[in-house]
Amino acid sequence: MLDHIVPVVSSIFLRRLLLPGVHHNIALRSTLLDYNRHWSDSDFHSLTADMLKKEILSLIEHEGVSDNSTSILCCWKKFCSPYFQNWCKSNALCGLLLDSYRGSFGLIRKNSVSLFRCSENIERLINGISGTSDDLIHLVTMEAGLILQLEVLVKMLRCVVNVSQQLGKTASAIFYESLVSAPLVISAEEITHRLLKNLESGYGSTVAMLHVSEHA
Repeated sequence: MLDHIVPVVSSIFLRRLLLPGVHHNIALRSTLLDYNRHWSDSDFHSLTADMLKKEILSLIEHEGVSDNSTSILCCWKKFCSPYFQNWCKSNALCGLLLDSYRGSFGLIRKNSVSLFRCSENIERLINGISGTSDDLIHLVTMEAGLILQLEVLVKMLRCVVNVSQQLGKTASAIFYESLVSAPLVISAEEITHRLLKNLESGYGSTVAMLHVSEHA
């Protein structure tokens, strides 16, 4: 199990680092310069996503003192902290756009534009709901003859929200990586089994250490 932890941690950070809105060439290049990685403009812009991943991974692995999840996590924190600072410098806020008709607004930054809009109901379901049962009911259209189905759906949504709150965001990130990572680092079935054990027994540092010792 320990052999799987390091690549999973790196895969989670890498995937999110290259997401639209998070990935920024200028900020990334400035961060890589701190690690003495120098490219010409043409060479840097010719790097593909896979090539960038390999470069960043090589830095993280080189910085790691030992091959364990704690040291890798510290290395990623060390890398992401200056990246965030460089991102903020490269994306200084310059102006604001408002679109009252569509209920959205945009932030004009130094090197990019960010657009925000009101969350749709489906987005609220995906991201989780922290409100009361009444909030859940309002997400479903009330129609005659569908009261029973509505009650079942509300109970299911409430159950999903409770499970999501107990497991936290880290669990969903790890489960996502188990589905999309290639080559397969850890199976979705194994992740599901461990998440179910956490739901049954609760999560704590002592329980986590017991699970690790079983597979060390």
